[in-house]
Amino acid sequence: MPLKVGELTEAMLQALGREWQQAKGAPLPAAGVEDRRLLFAAVARGLLEYLDSHQDQVIRTIDLEQSGVRTRYQVKALDLDISAP
Repeated sequence: MPLKVGELTEAMLQALGREWQQAKGAPLPAAGVEDRRLLFAAVARGLLEYLDSHQDQVIRTIDLEQSGVRTRYQVKALDLDISAP
């Protein structure tokens, strides 16, 4: 699954709407929607660029458990599928 700036931006906008509704008891005002979209797009792009440039540091080990036996594996290389749009 590719990680996309646009999808992350939309997820942040939807999460803000839910949090606003819960905290304020009213829907998020329509005013400022383009400014919020710009802000979240910048945050999403920055986050994905950071993850892209630090892929080998994101996940270093994976623990798997089967039949009560846990095994730890070292992750030697990670290739996140990060798409710009």
